[in-house]
Amino acid sequence: MKLKENLKHQIDQLNTKDLRMVKLVLDSLSENEGNIKKSSKYRNQEIVKTELNIVLEAVNEQIDSFNIITIGADIMEETGSLITRYGQYHGLRTLDALHIACWMLLKENDWYFVSSDKIQLAVMQELSANYIYV
Repeated sequence: MKLKENLKHQIDQLNTKDLRMVKLVLDSLSENEGNIKKSSKYRNQEIVKTELNIVLEAVNEQIDSFNIITIGADIMEETGSLITRYGQYHGLRTLDALHIACWMLLKENDWYFVSSDKIQLAVMQELSANYIYV
């Protein structure tokens, strides 16, 4: 709940009285990555099967409200470019670069990149992009 409250506070601070909707975007790899992490918690006996099913059902319901991006050649090319530019200096990793590349290629002028990852945000600052740290 704290993450959700922090995000709401950050959005409220944007001086966007006309902000009527926050568009949530998720790349297809992140969607799969999330399901893998949940399954590994079950496999590692951190949660029981009934808890896994409850979590997967809740996530699947929420996924329907996201816009899922299919990762194509243009996104992969931008990912490689970001790693080349920021990998050595900031330690940008492949999945982080992929998330930034998706956002960069699909964003509109009033979109904000939301993350709690300090490396992603260091790159976003260097790109002079709109971002929210949660």
